[in-house]
Amino acid sequence: MEICSADGLRTVLWPMPTDNDPASWELRRETWAHPDVLLGGSDAGAHLDRMCGAPYTTRFLGDCLRRRRLVPLEQAVRMLTADPAGLFGLRERGTVAVGNHADLVLFDPERIDAGPATLVRDLPGTAPGWTRGPRAWSASG
Repeated sequence: MEICSADGLRTVLWPMPTDNDPASWELRRETWAHPDVLLGGSDAGAHLDRMCGAPYTTRFLGDCLRRRRLVPLEQAVRMLTADPAGLFGLRERGTVAVGNHADLVLFDPERIDAGPATLVRDLPGTAPGWTRGPRAWSASG
């Protein structure tokens, strides 16, 4: 706290969970299966100077689909598309069907992952904010 106070509160302390406990991941998988649970994690940029929740979909697919294999591909995609569209009443969205809006994202389920967080100064007044893109893969993986 002394460091934060001494630099005018410019230093941000952010705890990072280890996420290595298999029991914790099993509880998450069970929670996601409940019909009253909607997968989510973005704050729509409300705290860009401290965190970046925007890549939660990419991280979910990388962590839970590819690395941990907690959910099948079809379920993971439904959790990120059709489930939120249905909850929020977005008709003709969230599924691929004749007459629906074509909001499509193509990804390789064996390679998808979020890249590292990067501090950028692209907000009004060159204010700092965190961003995360997809992980860049080389041709060899």
